[in-house]
Amino acid sequence: DDQHPYMISYNGQINWTPASVFTFYCQLDMTYFPFDSQTCTIYIMAIDYSMQQLNIYFEEGPRFTSKQENGEWDVIDLELQETPQKDLTERPEHKVLLKLKRRSAFILLNVYLPVIVLSFLNLAVFVVPAESGEKLSYVLTVLLSLAVFISVVSGMLPTTSTNIPIITIYLSLQLLINTVSVLLTVYVIRIHHRSADKPIPSHLQFLTRIMKKSASNKIDLGSSDDRIKNWNIVALSVDKLCLYIFTTIVLSSCCALLFIIAKDEY
Repeated sequence: DDQHPYMISYNGQINWTPASVFTFYCQLDMTYFPFDSQTCTIYIMAIDYSMQQLNIYFEEGPRFTSKQENGEWDVIDLELQETPQKDLTERPEHKVLLKLKRRSAFILLNVYLPVIVLSFLNLAVFVVPAESGEKLSYVLTVLLSLAVFISVVSGMLPTTSTNIPIITIYLSLQLLINTVSVLLTVYVIRIHHRSADKPIPSHLQFLTRIMKKSASNKIDLGSSDDRIKNWNIVALSVDKLCLYIFTTIVLSSCCALLFIIAKDEY
């Protein structure tokens, strides 16, 4: 071979060290993205020979003689595994395991942290007064911001992953929470601006008494001014209940996400 000559030693040993560039593909498990680790398997075999004709062995394990740092992956280990063969008629085969770990700092600061912040910002919609006129526009802005981050994360994930990433499940849950928040916000605004002539339903009276921590007296529906005021109180009570419920859901989902990540890391 003119490109890869043989080196013949004085003791009769012949060395041939061909160089080439190989491209290989790995099946990715993106469950814990971006805190995932991947193991790529490289098979080294002589396809046209059996072990009677040719055997492959390594004097030492594989090593990196020249490695360029990658901004996305860290090489954790490079391991050689010999595949035992039952008889000499089989092909000689070895496996090289390349273990990689994703660098997660960039995605953590630019994706995870903003999404968690948006999850808590969504709770503020239940604190914004209905009479301000900004309640609905606020929750829609948070919803659109979350939709943008979902698009960003979708662009980072490969379409060949065998499992659904946890971050995708978390984002879908937050999107569902935000959507329900929009519907509840519309409901609260309608209650707040409801006509004073309409009576307050019994279930809303009960909810208002619970939120006010007073179960002894019913809401007074005597005068028109009282009814307008009481409809406002009902809207505030619904907001307060939603704030408690959604805070519990968001905190639980965030804690579950952090627990799963920490469990995988350590």
